[in-house]
Parts: sequence; C-alpha cells; structure tokens
Amino acid sequence: MRIVLATRVYPTHRPGGMPHVVQDRAEALAALGHEVHVLTTAHAKYGVLEGDVTVHHLNAKSLEYSEAFARECTETCKRLCPEIIHHDSLDVNRLWWADKPGGARRTAVTLHGFGPGAFLTEWNLFRCGRGPAPKFDAAGMLKEANALKQADRVIGVSECETGYLREWYGLCDSVCVYNPIPGYFFENTTDPPQDGPFLCSAISGHRTRGFDIAEEACKQAGVRLKTVSRVPRREMPKVYDECRAVIIPTFYAQGFDLTVAEALARRRPVIVSNTGSYGVERDRYDWFYSFRLGDVGELERIVRHLADNVPPEPPQEIWGSGLHRPEVHARQWIWAIG
Repeated sequence: MRIVLATRVYPTHRPGGMPHVVQDRAEALAALGHEVHVLTTAHAKYGVLEGDVTVHHLNAKSLEYSEAFARECTETCKRLCPEIIHHDSLDVNRLWWADKPGGARRTAVTLHGFGPGAFLTEWNLFRCGRGPAPKFDAAGMLKEANALKQADRVIGVSECETGYLREWYGLCDSVCVYNPIPGYFFENTTDPPQDGPFLCSAISGHRTRGFDIAEEACKQAGVRLKTVSRVPRREMPKVYDECRAVIIPTFYAQGFDLTVAEALARRRPVIVSNTGSYGVERDRYDWFYSFRLGDVGELERIVRHLADNVPPEPPQEIWGSGLHRPEVHARQWIWAIG
C-alpha cells in the first residue's frame, strides 16, 4: 500500500517521543513492503534521515500547525493518491485529511496526549502543591472530540489513553496500539549490575516528570542516581545496561513513555508513579513497580528493595513477545486501521 504519515515534527527536526514513534512506524511499514511517505513541516537544522521512507519537508513553518502545512499536505496527498492517510496528534482547526484528498481509502489519527490527559496532568501537579488549580476546558475538549469523529479510526497509545477516548470522547471504536521502539533495544541484553545506579532519563519536562522526587528518594536510600538527557538514541541501550533500574516519578497522566518500553526491553525494572497509563498498566508487567504520586517515602522503600533484590526473569510481555517491537507495531497498526 501507499501510506502517508503526517506529523508536524520528525527526527529530522529534533529528537523526542512522538517523532521517534513516527520514524519507527514508518521504517517498520516500509520493511513490510509498503510505500511510505512522511509529510512534515519545513526542515530546521538536522540532517535528512536515510532509509526506505520518503520524508517530505513541506513549505510550512517548522514544527507548527498552520494553514500552509494543511494546504501543502492536501496538495501532496492529491499527487500521491495514498490508500491510508494517518496523522500523529491533531490540528483541531484544520481537518485537511477529513475529505480524503487523493482518494484515500482510510483516515486515522493517533493521539500522543490530548484534552483529558492534559487536564489530569495539571490536576496531579496542583494536588501535590506543584502548580495552580487547572481550568477545565470543556469547550476545547468537545471541539477535539468532534474533530476526531471525522477520522475512520482513532488510536490510543495505551489502554489508559484508549479509555479516555472511549469514555470522555465517546469514541467507542477507538483501539490501542502500543508505540514501537527500534529492534536494537532487544539485542544483546544483560542482567542488571549489582552495583549499578538507578536512572532517570528524558529529553525534556524534568519538572513534570518529577526528577527531584527520584533524587530525594535515592539520597535517603543511600543509592546512586544517574540523570541523563538528550543522549543519542543509539547510545541509550548502553545507558540502560549500566543501571540497576529506571525511575519515572512522572506527574503526566497521559501517553506512554518510550523510556518504559526501552528499559523493560533492556531487562531493567521500572518504578513509576501510579497515574495515567502506569496506574492502568501496572498489573500487566512483572517488572513494573508503582508508588503513590509524589510519595518520596514509598519510592525510597521500593528503591531499597530493588537495591537488594532484582526479579530473576525479564517481563515476557515486553521482552519475549515483543509488544513494542517495530514489526509487531506495524502489523497491529494496519489491522487497527482496517
């Protein structure tokens, strides 16, 4: 099939969660023999990626939704005549894909965070004394819900996100397709080192991700904490391999951090706040430890336990069956779109 993936940001602009997901999906679909075109905004400063995916940097302001981006996407689809048009996240003001330009057979949107999750994130910060009381934007959420109804399929990246889509937005046909990570995260894995540090890793948003909570808990537990940011992705397996476990004390009530999947693929336990995806997913994985949001004492106790005890077997849902393997994601994504 000829497939168009539209995204306002791609790794040719900058690294990040959503750009990596689009890239990994695009390359996995191409590996299955599909003709894949990525439509994104004007080039910023990074080099163009190599591979079997055609990346179109359109004549529209870099990294932003705009009238120019919508117009350029429409015209490009008319030329390409794709069978599937897919958008990662959503410009609620410009539903250029809804009329299926180029005669597309199916349209779909994957949400990497949206209204309910954004509100609950602000609520988490407020109830822990880290931010002002959030305002509930009912009109904005209704606009987003009505925009999503124009797609043939709406996809959530976790069971939590899919639940928001079904319950908050009434999109009962929404399905969950987990994010992919590159195959090299599953290769040449090792057991956690007995003397390794605990790890916090993220490209941005350290405040909302609660890195200070991890620092305090590790200090009280008397263990080392390593914090990394903006490490090239190819180098991340080595970073995980050097650590004992990964801590994600996040206040985000939406999405599914790639860090979780990457750490588990490297056979490293993860300790996460009991919120959003992690509150829903915690019983799925053997190496998934959750603690009350912002509770330094409870996090400290889990850190102390893992400093002395590591589960003997890797989580089969991630490592064995390959829930986040790119080829599995690509097949599930095609199935979901129908």
